[in-house]
Amino acid sequence: MNAADVQHLFERELSGINVTVQTKQQDDHLHILVAGQDALAYYLKSFTQQVVSAIADDGSPWETLTVWTRGREATQSVMAVHVNFPEVGIEVVSPEPELPIVTAKVEPELAEANDPVNIDLSQYCFTRNTMLLDHALAQPPAAVAAIVQLLHELDLASKAKLLPAIASFLENPQRFDIEPFPPHIQEWFKSVQNLDARQRKSLEIWLSRYCRNPENTIAEIQPSLT
Repeated sequence: MNAADVQHLFERELSGINVTVQTKQQDDHLHILVAGQDALAYYLKSFTQQVVSAIADDGSPWETLTVWTRGREATQSVMAVHVNFPEVGIEVVSPEPELPIVTAKVEPELAEANDPVNIDLSQYCFTRNTMLLDHALAQPPAAVAAIVQLLHELDLASKAKLLPAIASFLENPQRFDIEPFPPHIQEWFKSVQNLDARQRKSLEIWLSRYCRNPENTIAEIQPSLT
């Protein structure tokens, strides 16, 4: 497996998200940069475990592999994952200094990823009319409330993968490629695709309200779900 193969694996996995992937090899150290979205560090830990297992099985040509992320507005990259071969120990470095460093060992069989310890939902907003995010509104349509509730019930790892893709998806839901995503996230996308234009506008507002204040929003929409 060479650097181009590794880059292709990342590009294929992240094809439903608006990011770019670059690789650079320096002696026995392979660097991978994933740029264009926020809140990817913990998801990249999960996927890198899979890539590392594949590299280890094939015989790694590198001693070290580092995955870097760069958000939409960031000017500097942040180390997300660091791997040393042949021990194949993964060190995940949080982009938030107050969060702990998490380490994981990849066993012969694929290790199951730990959930992220935190996601900053407040960075996501899907409507330009931000004045609607803090004022009382009429109840959303039942279909919209159900989709927001489904998002709320996702585990943190799934949210970390879904949230960065929602903005691109909402621009053209029918043409957005949902195949790279796990089946349960594909079902969430399909629920949105079934909405009409008016419901979709409502969803943009209520998803944004959820990201602004999750618990309050879930409490607000309960009448629509009963």
